[in-house]
Amino acid sequence: MRLLELLERAGLQAGREYDLHGRDDAEVQRLSDDSRRVDPSTMFVATAQGQKFVEQVATTGVAPVLLVPAELTPLASRGKGAVLIARTDLLALQGLLAATLCGHASRKMEVIGVTGTNGKTSVTHMLYHIWSRCHRPAALVGTLGVRYRDALGREHVEQTGYTTPRAPELQSLLRRFYDNGVRHVAMEVSSEAIRLGRIEGTSFAAGIFTNLTPDHLDFHGSMEQYYLSKRVLFERCLAAGARMIVAAGDAFGERLINEMRAAGAGDRLLELREPFVNQLPAPTEFNRWNASLAVLALESGGISRSEACLYLADLPAIPGRFELVGARGQPWPEVFGVVDYAHSPDALEKALVEARNLNIANLVVVFGCGGDRDRKKRPLMGAVAARLADQVVVCDDNPRTEDASQIRSEILAGARSVSGAAELIELGSRRAAIREGVAIAVRSRHFPALVLVAGKGHEEYQIFRDRREPFSDRTELEQALLERPRHES
Repeated sequence: MRLLELLERAGLQAGREYDLHGRDDAEVQRLSDDSRRVDPSTMFVATAQGQKFVEQVATTGVAPVLLVPAELTPLASRGKGAVLIARTDLLALQGLLAATLCGHASRKMEVIGVTGTNGKTSVTHMLYHIWSRCHRPAALVGTLGVRYRDALGREHVEQTGYTTPRAPELQSLLRRFYDNGVRHVAMEVSSEAIRLGRIEGTSFAAGIFTNLTPDHLDFHGSMEQYYLSKRVLFERCLAAGARMIVAAGDAFGERLINEMRAAGAGDRLLELREPFVNQLPAPTEFNRWNASLAVLALESGGISRSEACLYLADLPAIPGRFELVGARGQPWPEVFGVVDYAHSPDALEKALVEARNLNIANLVVVFGCGGDRDRKKRPLMGAVAARLADQVVVCDDNPRTEDASQIRSEILAGARSVSGAAELIELGSRRAAIREGVAIAVRSRHFPALVLVAGKGHEEYQIFRDRREPFSDRTELEQALLERPRHES
């Protein structure tokens, strides 16, 4: 598409949203803020990630157009191509232009955005499963990647590397979904994605709010800022006349309900005050909340509650979400395993409470905390584990650039602050820790016993300062259960 035509189709006006230096007849087929993905038909966007590469891209002339904030105009103007100067928010322009290039695909589909601290992955998988069982071509976008069924019923799976892809990639995905017959999309919308402009240009038919508990505060700075980022999705739904489904399970859910009501949401706002879905393969309390949110969203979109609930009864296991693990090829032994993505104090507490609800005699939890992430939650998670488990094995998660032993010590400090705390074991190696957790469960002689491995869930790697190694909690736990020592009668 020619640049001038793209600007006109996007409804942008020179002097108001942008200024243009250079020719307006450059051919633009896509946008990117990654200098490694720029070619003669790609508009290079100088977002925070791309700004340090502006001079390189400008002087080599590999991009026909550079989209830059006003302060980078002198640098970009040294180049050979046209320079589009943003007079308004750069990220908003990027999203709008990307959506325009892709024919505003989200406007032609039912896109449901799901946000909250916990439950996003589960809710999107539930939506996708119900749509698929109803023979409605659907897609999901989230932490576990992209999955979609086309009009011929064929399923496609791929990874993006993000919970919510960046705006150009997201708009391209949405267009590909539409071209393949998809008409329903469930999308995880992270707070970071909202702040970084990744949903700019996307039209939502509905928004779902699961909950809000302390997490990602290293990025947001405070719970208030964390909440305000989440609220943006619902402000957009409100402005677009879209549906809003909100769980009133915490103070932030109540606040969002009150604020949307005051803003005139009317009957487009649906409140969930008690979960009503019971028939689930893993009927944990938090899964009942997640399922009820999904059913409410689809019920308001035309799928009956009875039909949606019926299909949820055969919901496949969601990788790393309270996923039961046993020794492959073996009958369930006296020691069970569960892998869960819980990596915040609230999520860990919910997982441990649900584990207790399985009527087990002994509960062992194996977990750590990620490096270069919110340090404040480490002692809190240690205290939760010590209060609710019988034995706690603290190990490494993804240390990244931090000293792994320091991370473990911060977790253990919280655990030791609990009166009458559980037995505490520290093992740096996650593999050794999982095996020790299983061995502890066997030695306890209190059966049935459950080993909960928390924090990484579906992830297939560990990240260290200088390397990224393959690692699967599920595989390691399954192997540990298979090789577990036998207890003596």
